[in-house]
Amino acid sequence: MTVFNNASHTPALRRILAIIFAALVAVHPALAAEAWTGSGRRIIGIYPQTGGLTFYINGVVINPSSPCEPNRMILLKTHLNYDVTAGALLTAFAMDYPMSINYDTTTTTQCDTVVNRMQISK
Repeated sequence: MTVFNNASHTPALRRILAIIFAALVAVHPALAAEAWTGSGRRIIGIYPQTGGLTFYINGVVINPSSPCEPNRMILLKTHLNYDVTAGALLTAFAMDYPMSINYDTTTTTQCDTVVNRMQISK
C-alpha cells in the first residue's frame, strides 16, 4: 500500500493535480464567476418577456460592454426558484425597496446580465 504525503508529491505530480483542480473549477456550474452590485440599487424599469423577467437598475454601470442598456439584467425563466424570485423583484420594484443583486459575471458581454439571487431591504 502506498501512502501519499507531502514528501512524496513531486513537482510534476503537483502540476498535474493543479491542472485537474483548475479544470474541475472551470467546468463546475456552481463555481461560476459571480459578483454583487452593492447595496442601495433600485429597479427603475421592468420588461417581462418569454425568456424571463428583464429589468433595469440605477447606479454605477454593471455591464459597460453590453450592446443594450448597461444596467439591464434578467432573471431567466429557467432559474430554479423563478416564481418566488420574480415575485420578490416585482415587489421590490412596486415598493421602491433598495437591493443588492448577485449576477453572473460571464454574461456581462451579453445584452442582459443574468441574475443569480438578490438581497432586498426595506
